[in-house]
Amino acid sequence: MDLLLDQPDIDAERILSIGHSLGGKMAFYTTAFDERIKAVIACDFGIGWSFTNWEDPWYFGNQIKDECFTLNGHHALALIAPRSFLLIAGEADRPESWQHINEARQVYQLHNKENAVGCFMHMTGHDPTEESMVAAYKWLAEQFGLEEQPWNLESQV
Repeated sequence: MDLLLDQPDIDAERILSIGHSLGGKMAFYTTAFDERIKAVIACDFGIGWSFTNWEDPWYFGNQIKDECFTLNGHHALALIAPRSFLLIAGEADRPESWQHINEARQVYQLHNKENAVGCFMHMTGHDPTEESMVAAYKWLAEQFGLEEQPWNLESQV
């Protein structure tokens, strides 16, 4: 972030972190702990502990299975508020992900930023669909006050 923000033509108010799966986990937690990031799009990373392999030693380890470990994904999402967050759900993230979003939405409401948090569910597997990417770019344009640009997979290759 320091190197990025040292570049001459960077708009510090429009820094986005985006990632899929493990990259989604990284984008989500980097944004939670670095307020310089103004928005995050996390794709099918498993916002709830039971949705994916959060108990692996390179994440939180078995401590998340202990009844005394009461934190979960919505707590980290609350740290992101009032900055923008979009979850793209397909397999690891599923309808139960809304529980986490709605819990954190209470914090967004305190900032009058309820529209800054959301979810797009394609539910067709782990990989993001072209439809989900189009929705993500539209959402991003709305969050940053940008003119919406047409986007499709063929034009990006």
